[in-house]
Amino acid sequence: MKRLIFITLGFVVLIAGFFLYSASKSKPEAILLHTRDNKPDTLDLLMPKGDNNGNSKYEKIETKLTLLLLSNNLVYGYSGNNITTGKTYNYAEVRTLIKQESVKYPPEKFVITIRPTETATYKNTIDILDEMTINNIKKYEVVGISDNEKEFVHQFEEVVKK
Repeated sequence: MKRLIFITLGFVVLIAGFFLYSASKSKPEAILLHTRDNKPDTLDLLMPKGDNNGNSKYEKIETKLTLLLLSNNLVYGYSGNNITTGKTYNYAEVRTLIKQESVKYPPEKFVITIRPTETATYKNTIDILDEMTINNIKKYEVVGISDNEKEFVHQFEEVVKK
């Protein structure tokens, strides 16, 4: 009888130990890999080598849409090479503009030229690049703003301020 009690007690201790061991392994362990400083994390926008002086390799193409990224979260978009035929859009309207323009031309010939102005924000540029992915645009480029576009934007922003 004593032997049966010891065997049963040993079995209970063994089972209890197993449960305690497995319960301790299922708890998440916090391991401190490194400490963080209080500097904000930033992501650098890496651009391919190219001309940042406003020279587009698609300058003479008529099947293009040019998007000038302006201040106040506005975009001035125009088709072809005539800047005066464009219109101002907010970022919610840009997707519609891209869809409307992209159906006019075959996908392999349609090009979007993105030209951030000095007053455009980093977020504006990223939002437009996101639109390229969302709308499945195959050809696009990000180049600097040309001199005649700078002049146009300056006049345009003066009119908007009034």
